[in-house]
This record gives sequence, C-alpha cells and structure tokens, in this order.
Amino acid sequence: MEHKIVKVKINPLKCEGTAECVGVYQEMFGRDPVTLLAVAKMTEGWDDERLLKAAQSCPVKAIMVIGRDRKLIYPLEE
Repeated sequence: MEHKIVKVKINPLKCEGTAECVGVYQEMFGRDPVTLLAVAKMTEGWDDERLLKAAQSCPVKAIMVIGRDRKLIYPLEE
C-alpha cells in the first residue's frame, strides 16, 4: 500500500505535552523523558489513517502532516 503521508513534524514551540497523540497512536508517538513533549517514534511504516487522527487530536495543532506532493495535509490554514 502506498502512503499518502510522507513526513510528520512536531512543532516543539507549540506542543504542550498533553500527549493526546500518544493516546491515539502509541506506536507512533511518545514523550521526551526530559521535556515531556511529544516525539515521533517512527520515520516510516505508519498507518496514515491513525496518524492523521492522532494529529487531529492535538489541542494546539502542533503536529504537521505532509503529503506526497510536499503539501501540508494537516493542519490546514484557517
């Protein structure tokens, strides 16, 4: 299966460490033991649907999801 998501970035200046993303997709996201901010644990092989749901669970939209065309899938400009 070809993934439509090719990159995930977490903005450490926006992340508040609520760990909602960890609750949704624990295999993909974890918490830095020092800062308690979210970190991505995988660089490939993720489930696109679960990854997008985890990004959408972030209350401050700190997780950026980038597609194959290098365009931002989430969060969209408001």
